[in-house]
This record gives sequence, C-alpha cells and structure tokens, in this order.
Amino acid sequence: MRKTDSIYAGLCPKSLACFSGILLFLLCTAALPVRGQNGQTLMCVAGRDVPKEEFVSYLERNGKLEACSDTSALQAIARQYALRLLMADVAVRLGLDTTDALRGQLAWQRAQLSRPLLTDEAAVERASRARYDMLERTHEAGRVRVRHLFLRLPQNITSGALHRVEERMDSVYGALERGASFDDCARACGAVSDSLWVSRLQMPVEFEDTVFRLKPGSLSYPFFTPQGIHIVKVLGREGFPSFRQVKTVMEDYVLNGKHGAGSVVEKKVEQLKRRFHYLPDKKGMGELLMLGHTTQPLFTLDGRVYDGALFSIFAKSHSYGVRQQLEDFITKSVLDCADDSLEQDYPGFRSGLQSYRDSVLAQAALSYEDSLYGPLEEAEMAAYFDRHKALYAWDTPRFRGMVLHCPNKRKARHVKRFLKTLPQDEWADAVRLVFNSDGRQQIVAEQGTFKPGDNIFVDDKVFGCADAEPLEGFRTVAFLGRKIDGPEHYQEVRALVEKGCREERHRKFLSEMHLLDMVEINQEVLKTVNKQ
Repeated sequence: MRKTDSIYAGLCPKSLACFSGILLFLLCTAALPVRGQNGQTLMCVAGRDVPKEEFVSYLERNGKLEACSDTSALQAIARQYALRLLMADVAVRLGLDTTDALRGQLAWQRAQLSRPLLTDEAAVERASRARYDMLERTHEAGRVRVRHLFLRLPQNITSGALHRVEERMDSVYGALERGASFDDCARACGAVSDSLWVSRLQMPVEFEDTVFRLKPGSLSYPFFTPQGIHIVKVLGREGFPSFRQVKTVMEDYVLNGKHGAGSVVEKKVEQLKRRFHYLPDKKGMGELLMLGHTTQPLFTLDGRVYDGALFSIFAKSHSYGVRQQLEDFITKSVLDCADDSLEQDYPGFRSGLQSYRDSVLAQAALSYEDSLYGPLEEAEMAAYFDRHKALYAWDTPRFRGMVLHCPNKRKARHVKRFLKTLPQDEWADAVRLVFNSDGRQQIVAEQGTFKPGDNIFVDDKVFGCADAEPLEGFRTVAFLGRKIDGPEHYQEVRALVEKGCREERHRKFLSEMHLLDMVEINQEVLKTVNKQ
C-alpha cells in the first residue's frame, strides 16, 4: 500500500469544485450487481479498508465508469470518493449518525431500494393506474379555486328566521353581482368570507356539486348545505393531474392501503414463501378463524414459528376482519423475512445502501463544519486571495485599461493627461461627459481587461500580434493602462476564491479532527479500475 502525500494532491483552489459538490454525486436508487474484483483493497480511509468492487459499484451507480478511462479523471474521482468516506467517518466520530433525521432518511432509502426486490412492480403499476383512472372518471376537475361567503345556520332555525336569511342572502347576491366586494358583504350580513381551493371529497356534496359545475368568473345563487347557506364565485380551475405527476402518490396508496398491498405483491409473496419454506399450521389457523384469537402456532418461516401472540400484536393496529388480518399478517411476515436477508441475497442492495449512508453522513459532517466556522466573510476571501495570488495567474499577460480612438495626436495627449488624474472606474463616464457631451462623438473609447484576440488594436500595439487600421475619422489610437499577469482583486475571480477558501477551511477542519493524513490509495489497484 502506497500512502498519498495528501488527499488533496493535485487539487488546488484554482481547479477545485466547492466541497459539497466534491462530496456528493447523484445517487440512483436502483440496486445494481457488484462486479467481483478478487477482493482487492483499493484504499484505506480512517482505518477502514475499501475494496475495489465498492468503488467500481459506486462508479456504475453514478454513471462515472466511462469517465475513468482518463487516468487524471480516475485519480480525481478516487480522491473525491476518499474525501466522501472520510467525512462520513467524521460524522460518526461526532455522533451525527444517531439522529432521528438520519435514521429516517436511511429507512426511506432502504424502502426505495428494497421495493423492486420485494414487490411485483408491474402489479403495483397496474393497480396504481386503475385507481388513477377511477379518480379521473369521478372528478370534473382536479381542483377549483373559489371565493366563498358563508353564513352558518343553527339546526333548530325556525321557518320565519330561515326566510329572513334567504332574503338577506338574495340581497347580498345582488350586491355581489353589481361589483361589491365579498369582504364588505360579509361584514354587512355577519357572514364569513374566505378564498380556498376545493377538491372532491373535501367539502359537503352540495357544495362540490355547485362549484364544480360553475365556470371561472361565475357567481352561484345562494345555496344550502347541512352547515348553512353559501354564495361562491369560481376564480379558477386546475385540470386533473397526469398519471406521471401523481404516480408516486398512487403507488404509495396501493402499497400502504388497507387491502392494497396484499393484492399487488401476491405473486412475489408466493415466490418468497417457497424461498423461506413457509409452512402453515392448519390447527392454529382454524382456531384463530373460529374464535378470533389463539395462542397456537400459525405458520413457520425460515424455521421461525409465528404464533397467535405475534398475530395479536399485529391485529391491534389492523382493525378489520380476522381472515383479512391473517392474510395481511402472513404477507407482512414474509416480506419482513425477505427484507432481513436483502444484504445477504443482493450485494448491490448492500453497497447501494452503504453508499447512500456515506453520502448522508458526509453531508451532515459538512453542515457541521459550516456551522462551526460560520459564513464566509469578504475580508476572509480577500486575505486568502492575497496569500494565493500566484495560483490565479493567467497563462498569458493581459492588458487592463482603455483604448482611445482620437482624431489626432494632440487630442489623444489631452485626453490621456485628463484621465490619468481620475480613478479607472471613472474613465468611461469622463469620456462621455467631458469629451462627447455635445452629442458629437469626438472620442471612441473601449475599456476592459483584454487578452490576446479580444481587441485587434490591443493585439497590434500592446501584444504585437496583429496589424490594425485606424477607425475612419480617428487617425490616432492611444492606450491608457498596463499589462498584468493575473487578477488584482479577489472579486475578479470570486467564485474560484470562494471555493479555495472553503477548501482551506476544510483542510483545517480535518487537521483538527486528526484525519488529514488518514487516506491511503493503492495506485496499482487504482490503475486497473479503468481497464474493465
């Protein structure tokens, strides 16, 4: 094993991406098979041996394997991967891996990775589509936005009082038609006025039947619901969303619904029953179905006995018929058994879950680091730039200043003498206000930082690599400024300076955690990664 001088070898502030970008590549949620690589150790990070196949699996999941055909790209990605693992170790050392938020994220990711392995995806999609089609048939629109005026009526209202309310609301309706505001009318009659989106099954059926029939801009006549009397104006409508937009919601409903999961995973469960040697106990099941409870064994899975006591715990949170409870209990037990064996049965699942965990932990450590040092200050970036100016030098010098196109040499000397008394950031305004103020353009000026190829006049007179003819009517070309080898202020390369500054902070952070030199990369094994 050959130890690298530093995990930052080859990474300078000029070329580094922001560390959050260095750490986290997009993770795909599909569990992919891992290529066998004879168990070669690629790197050691904070005492943890990282096999080559783990790194290759990471590259495959993120579509980075092809990029590794370039040796320099492979080296950079390997260093980035090592940094990611190093920050995950930092998070564990800080105890960030024990938070409820992290556990919740990992549970969610495990569910995403395990679903295609434990369910019949085609059946889930068919059931989701069927539910969507049913909902689409029963909805005139996805949602309707209404302005609503409502007066609650007591259940024991007399007929005389009801008649007076109707007359008052008829009067309000007339005022609204003439342009009165809902708020004013509501205050006048003691009603409630609000604006809301209405979906099906959200409001009383009388309310929905009225608002879903109205066109945008239409005002309803006063109408009754069991709660009171209403007037509504439809402000807008949203069409029913496409299946693609709500596919995830539909699938969650199907998988988590009261009776949905059993039907869509039935085929997969039957396969898993054979895999884990499911054996029902007819005596125990018969007693349960007859009496509604039992202490007898109900079935065995993978050698484990599931009895009436376990069933009763499940039944407490599934309050429906005993036969359906038993079917769902069997389904859940089979799926739980399969879930417990996923790491053994699917190497890709194990590596995918580990990769996600490393990324979440690395991001948690990065957030901790940011909170430790606080936001970057302008003074901090300016000081960093002053210390590292050489890193931002240009490959070729540039000319910073102004190109002046003048009618003659005398005018050119006059303009230059005047501008030299002013700061550079005032030159353009001075030319416009002093020399071109009468509407006639006496001077043509171009100001900026010019590299070779940017301006033919600069190329001719400053860099000597072109032959420029003066502009018509402006025989003399003068220059005010100088050649420079690199930016003179950090604002000129602010993005690069900010990245470099954050990287310096990060080196300090890892040094304080005593982890700066805790990475070793086996270069001989790394060379074989791009020879798959």
